[in-house]
Amino acid sequence: MTAPPHGIRAVGGPPASADPLVGPALLAIDADPARPWTVAELAAQAGVAPTAFALRFRDVVGAAPLAYLRRRRMALAEEYLAEPSATVAAVARRIGYADPFSFVAVFTRERGIPPGEVRGPV
Repeated sequence: MTAPPHGIRAVGGPPASADPLVGPALLAIDADPARPWTVAELAAQAGVAPTAFALRFRDVVGAAPLAYLRRRRMALAEEYLAEPSATVAAVARRIGYADPFSFVAVFTRERGIPPGEVRGPV
């Protein structure tokens, strides 16, 4: 599996995973990236209000929590698509998309190519 980007650092700061508010959310996302996370659920991982969490997450990671989650899922999807037996629909489900069509749209927007072009040899 793609290594989680825990080396993300605020300018001159420690890794994001070491942050007491952001770290628990990153670990939760990495443990279950397919879960339909909300900002409130991620904030609960650190025991803080969603607004405070979202601001801190953006400051430390450089992206909003759900934008980070989407990018993390797309990185995993790219890895999973390289598996020879992977189908686009199976990868979509594996990373939390019930609808493969919405997955294809998001993947294409994020990666610049459709998922079918990433697939490994069949």
